[in-house]
Amino acid sequence: MHTTQLSSNTPGAQQWLEGLSPESTTVIVRDDGAPAAYILGAAAYDQLLHKLELQRVFLDGMADAAAGRTHTQAEVEEMMAKKWSK
Repeated sequence: MHTTQLSSNTPGAQQWLEGLSPESTTVIVRDDGAPAAYILGAAAYDQLLHKLELQRVFLDGMADAAAGRTHTQAEVEEMMAKKWSK
C-alpha cells in the first residue's frame, strides 16, 4: 500500500486529489493515524453496491426457505416455461 501524507496546507494536495480517477484504489483518510473516512473510486463503489445487493438477495432467499416459501423443481420448470414461452 502506498501512503501519502497530506494536510490542508500540504503543497500539491489539491492537485493530488484532482488526479484521482474513478478507477483509483481506495483512499483512507486518517486522523492521528486512525481511519476517519474512506474514499472509493466509482468502480470500487459500484462493486461494493453489487456485493451488498447479492448478499441481500441471498439472505432474502434463505429467509424464504426457512419460512417454507419454496417451490419444487417441477413448479419452477412450469413457471419458467410460462414466462419464456410468451
